[in-house]
Amino acid sequence: NGKYININELFTTILLLGSKLISSFDISLITDFEKAKSNLIYKLINFDKNMDLLKNVPHIAFLDLAIVFYYQVPDIHYHDGFILITNDMLTTWGKTKEDVFSISKENTKRLYKISVTKVYDLVCNRLSPEEQAVFEIENIPLYILTNIANFNGANCLLDTDTLSSLSNMHESNLFIIPSSIHETLFIPEDENPMDLEYMVDMVKYVNQTELTEQDILSDHIYYFDRIEKKLSIAG
Repeated sequence: NGKYININELFTTILLLGSKLISSFDISLITDFEKAKSNLIYKLINFDKNMDLLKNVPHIAFLDLAIVFYYQVPDIHYHDGFILITNDMLTTWGKTKEDVFSISKENTKRLYKISVTKVYDLVCNRLSPEEQAVFEIENIPLYILTNIANFNGANCLLDTDTLSSLSNMHESNLFIIPSSIHETLFIPEDENPMDLEYMVDMVKYVNQTELTEQDILSDHIYYFDRIEKKLSIAG
């Protein structure tokens, strides 16, 4: 019915996964939506920093971010087996970005379980009792929020149920700090010793000095309202 896929573009992407994959890869796993749908996932990226990319891929705006979609190649390690979904591929499937979002949301939850770790506990576990005695570590209620793979873990910002559960657990609204596309930090508002300006400056400094451009999620701090169950940009 006039539907098509940019095969050159697709195979260029697959080539990046290695020649071993090429020899055994069944292209219908992607061109056939019924075969592809169980491996569709999403990812959060910075909107402004990826405007050229977003011209060619289906996406959904979310605050200062964009949700984009990937096909996760089965039996490939987390970091290697991803194919970005393009507008051409969506046309081939005859699906909307809303269709893909709905399926990707469920798959991402299923494949990438949420992980929460208290920073204080993480630091203490890496120090010997002697080192802990020397270094006075302040027990600030700061937590790492990511997924079990610690890969594209900022997707947790889209998981309202988890954010709501965490805010109820701490009986507080949450400030969420975007460490990178792979993880975030959160701290209950009622126990936060840092002011907003300091947190923003800290995020900008890390983005400018420690992260590659593609790993930067945002220069903003996010705020989750416990009552409204809504995420927004703080301030």
